[in-house]
Amino acid sequence: FKQKTAYEMCGRDWSSDVCSSDLVNQFHIDTAVLSVDGIDASSGFLLAGAAEAELARAVVARAKRRIVVADYSKFGQPAPFVACPAESIDVLVTDKAPRQVFDKRLAEWEIELVVAGAKERK
Repeated sequence: FKQKTAYEMCGRDWSSDVCSSDLVNQFHIDTAVLSVDGIDASSGFLLAGAAEAELARAVVARAKRRIVVADYSKFGQPAPFVACPAESIDVLVTDKAPRQVFDKRLAEWEIELVVAGAKERK
């Protein structure tokens, strides 16, 4: 019997020293699921907060598999902080296929695109 456990790291003030990226380094993370505030064709996945971006980078660095979940409105949406290197993400799940410029970048970054409700994966 193998027990699977999920932990959620949201809904708190990540700027405190109690839950820093140093704490994340104590975790063994199989799969990380991240949400983002924006997706830029040049910079990749973006967040509005510096502490949240630092935490995202730490989690991505520890995870074996990394998934970003973002609705279609996030494509082209600006935000000031890069969440993580785009190439470090394995899968992007969204609700509508992105514009061609993003589709091309996702392919260059070798990110699997999953459009929720679609019959095929890209």
